[in-house]
Amino acid sequence: MQNTLFVDGENFIKKIKHVFKIENGPTPNLDIYDFGGLLNRVLNDIKIDKKNFYFARLKEHPDTKEKSKRLIEEQRLLKNQLEKQEFEVILSGRVRGQMEQDNHGKKSLIFKEKGVDVKI
Repeated sequence: MQNTLFVDGENFIKKIKHVFKIENGPTPNLDIYDFGGLLNRVLNDIKIDKKNFYFARLKEHPDTKEKSKRLIEEQRLLKNQLEKQEFEVILSGRVRGQMEQDNHGKKSLIFKEKGVDVKI
C-alpha cells in the first residue's frame, strides 16, 4: 500500500511563519526552506511514497499588479524548491479578490483562496 502525504500549502506555510514569529526567529526564506527535512523529522518512522503540495493558482489582479507579480514569482520559486525536494506541486482553485469592510467601516481588497480544499 502506498502512503501519500497531502499538504494544504497555504495553511502549512502560514503555520510555519506563525511558529517562527512566536519563537522570535527570522521568517524563513521559503524558496530555500527544507520542507522535506521538516516533514521527515515530524513524521519520523512513517514511510511516505508520494508527497503532494496544493496551492491556489495565482493570476495578476488589475488593482494590485505589482504585488500580484511579486506573489506569482514567489510561488514559482517555491514550486521549484518543492519539486527539487520530490514534492508534486498541484495548482488548483484560484485566489479571488473581494472588497471587505472592517469594524471601522474601512473597505479594503482582500484575497481568499477558493477550491484548493476540494482538490485535496
